[in-house]
Amino acid sequence: PAAATRALRSVTGIKDLFDAARSRIKYPALTLTPDGFTPIRISIAGERSKFNGAITVTSPERNAYGRRTFYGHISLEGVWTPSGTAALMDPEDKIGTFLVLFAAKPAEIASAYGRKTGCCCFCMRPLGGTSRSAKHSVAAGFGEVCAKSWGLYELWKTAASEHESAGVL
Repeated sequence: PAAATRALRSVTGIKDLFDAARSRIKYPALTLTPDGFTPIRISIAGERSKFNGAITVTSPERNAYGRRTFYGHISLEGVWTPSGTAALMDPEDKIGTFLVLFAAKPAEIASAYGRKTGCCCFCMRPLGGTSRSAKHSVAAGFGEVCAKSWGLYELWKTAASEHESAGVL
């Protein structure tokens, strides 16, 4: 089946998230899971890519040949174009539906993922532990270091403050 494109309202939130991360991380990427689908990896295509500068969506894991499954890309104009593989694996376009939500509220989606799975979507490390910072990270849905790297430190501090005022610690 031919892959149908979908215009996202705006990808400014995703671009802002990655722009903040690029100042601290050479190749920023994050992993999230759309409802009813396997995890996806979202990153920015590099200079050698056919889609240089576009937001790419792939599988997080590599196959036996060291390659990730390519699900599609979001152009600089904000158009989601699924690959042929995605059209076969995801005929209902669950990835596209998820990307519309993620583009609208990237920080909230990243936070919800971490709280739901117990893993930071930015570094994929488990959240939690006995330190005050680790407990705040569970409340925020991502770790303090990742929050600083991805421009979400104010959100992390707010979650930490709410966590403390709720008397959870």
